[in-house]
Amino acid sequence: MPDALDWANRLLTLPCGGWAVTGIRFRGRDLTKPFVEIAAHDAGDASPGDHWHAMADEIARAYAPFAPGRLQVFTSSPDSARVSLEAFGSQTEVDTYLVAGLIRELRERPRSTRFDDVTLAPISASGASRLAERVHDDLAEQNPETRLWSTPQTPEEFDEHAAAGTLFGIHLAGRLVGIIAAFRWNAHGMTGFTVAENVIDAPHRGQKLAPAAMQHLFEILPAADGDVLWGTIHPDNTPSLRNALRVGREIVGAHLWLTPAGWPGW
Repeated sequence: MPDALDWANRLLTLPCGGWAVTGIRFRGRDLTKPFVEIAAHDAGDASPGDHWHAMADEIARAYAPFAPGRLQVFTSSPDSARVSLEAFGSQTEVDTYLVAGLIRELRERPRSTRFDDVTLAPISASGASRLAERVHDDLAEQNPETRLWSTPQTPEEFDEHAAAGTLFGIHLAGRLVGIIAAFRWNAHGMTGFTVAENVIDAPHRGQKLAPAAMQHLFEILPAADGDVLWGTIHPDNTPSLRNALRVGREIVGAHLWLTPAGWPGW
């Protein structure tokens, strides 16, 4: 009978020296797509290929009952890490980019051309949830793959954002056209806020309203000096990535999918 602890994160000691904190996961909760997340490790992006091979071999042995197809690892240097890993026969793919910017610096950036056209106003959690569901359903209807990397906040999460005063409706000429929300979350060695939602309804997309709304959010957030605004963006979510870069946030890392030589992938 499987041991419940098999599902817990593990600290693996590697035969070649070093360590890795790992855990079994399933992409999109799909049991046919198991992977192992390397949550922390002591191998740098430029570590010798045999170190990464040894790590992958040990992970494969430890998680053999789950038959994982891929690994997931975070790197602060995605381009150089991919070159290094692919040189040793591993296939790599960006899962999500980590984009961030110091809020005090983002506030000093030139304003979007639509900044004065947009206003933010508090919105009820129920109203935000309904609009977010509609927008995400519309996006998924156009491309079902978006469900893997873009899902609406739950009603309970919207309740928390509303209570914290960081949930807003995006208005254009007095009409509600989208939702923007953030919440305080310190992660990836950063303190500050992460973007929870920034969606525009279909008739108003492509009009540069999202970056304008983001710039209004910079002004409202109760940020301390040194706080950042960060978030993760899938590489196929081109509009969101473009909007993030447009307001001054930068790519500071990425979660990579890693398929070592001999692994099945999926």
